[in-house]
Amino acid sequence: MSRFSEINKIIKKEPEEGLAYLHGQQLNRLKHLKDGKQRLTGVFFRSLAFFYHVFRLFYFSLAGSIKKQSKVDYYFYAGSENQANSLIGTAKSLNERKAALRTDSNIASKLNGANEVIEFNQLSVRVSDLVISVLLFLTHAPRLYVRLKNSDADKVSRFFNTFCLSYFYLSVFYRLLDKYKPSYAIVANDHNVDCRSLIAVAKHLSIGTVYMQHASVSDVFPALTVDFAFLDGESALNTYRNCKNNLPSTSTNRDITKVFLSGQKKILCLSGKAMNKKVGLAVNMLDDLQDVVALVNRLTGQNKLISLRWHPRQKISDVIHLKELYQNNPYVFLSDPRQQTINDYLAELDCLISGNSSIHLEAAVVGVTPIYYEFQSSAIEDYYGYVKNGIAVKAESYQCLTKLLATEKKPTLSVKSIQYYSATYGTEWYGKEGDLVAETLMRLNAGEEWKSFFGAESVNKIADKLGH
Repeated sequence: MSRFSEINKIIKKEPEEGLAYLHGQQLNRLKHLKDGKQRLTGVFFRSLAFFYHVFRLFYFSLAGSIKKQSKVDYYFYAGSENQANSLIGTAKSLNERKAALRTDSNIASKLNGANEVIEFNQLSVRVSDLVISVLLFLTHAPRLYVRLKNSDADKVSRFFNTFCLSYFYLSVFYRLLDKYKPSYAIVANDHNVDCRSLIAVAKHLSIGTVYMQHASVSDVFPALTVDFAFLDGESALNTYRNCKNNLPSTSTNRDITKVFLSGQKKILCLSGKAMNKKVGLAVNMLDDLQDVVALVNRLTGQNKLISLRWHPRQKISDVIHLKELYQNNPYVFLSDPRQQTINDYLAELDCLISGNSSIHLEAAVVGVTPIYYEFQSSAIEDYYGYVKNGIAVKAESYQCLTKLLATEKKPTLSVKSIQYYSATYGTEWYGKEGDLVAETLMRLNAGEEWKSFFGAESVNKIADKLGH
């Protein structure tokens, strides 16, 4: 039971409230979590949800084919489609350089649909992981219950399973990292319980930790504690500076992070100038579906061709409703993120309408005009600062929106504005961000001094800004 005792040491350094960071540290600031509805509440049903999740992934592991490997240099983990999209460019480049790597995910079957670049392995779960998860639950969950109950009853009644998931992911990742002994554990998320558990295990085993930004960041995010962070641009760097105090008081993971501004890392390319391109409409879980439907109906009433794309984690009921409404509508094209890559989607568009979503940046990078339009009043207008910093054009009202759509010559975004969010835009590394990160990781693995890479002035400026 040495793994059990070692995981106990990890939990002392990084308690469940820190591993389930958003729910443990920022719940009151996240309206969509705080006000969201749960079908079954209470500690009993939330505990059942924990065991359901654990045994479900065990079943998927048995059903899926698992590539057998021994030691690897780079261990990649993706917990969502968006995370995977930011990892595959680097994984592909490392693979082409004959580096030893492994790419795992807890949703591999979904990732291997539209993605044809790198195949993800289904996260391996063994009986021993289940046993240790249950033991951790029995020994830690009662004390966790008391702490959460005293802190915020909602954390118990609605999210107890999320905190307990750390027991499962710590068990799985400890076994895998101990088996593969990578030089670096690489994630594209720093605030979800699975990724934070992986980082905690890697730190405990003295494995290098790497975070690759996959979407725009917010000041509710945790302070950077990984060894190396590949951020998209100066915007993300400035935001993370504001997150420096976002750590649980009990956390001891306060290592200085070395930061690289490596541009956005999803595989994107400039769109062509084909005629009769569609108007993109990208929605997410924060958007009111009734308002989205109303906008689609108004635009199609003007004979606009609409390409409607939902978020990979959109509620199933929302997706079903949209398909029922529009799958036979000749003016509406449905873009399922699990079947159509973001690159293919953006290539069809002349402009993109969305609210508070990082898809604005992806559109700007490939030459599609991003239009910021709120489907309903937002708690934080222009959340990512895209309008303020010249990445997106704001449509104040439906009348403004129709005028923008009717304008033949769309507004031109400045290179400097885009570079603020994606540092490689307009440089020799544009479109090669995966190669840039892969080259950097290989040089790090070879023991090179990080400040001297590429003789790049920009890297040295970054070091000066961080005071390293």
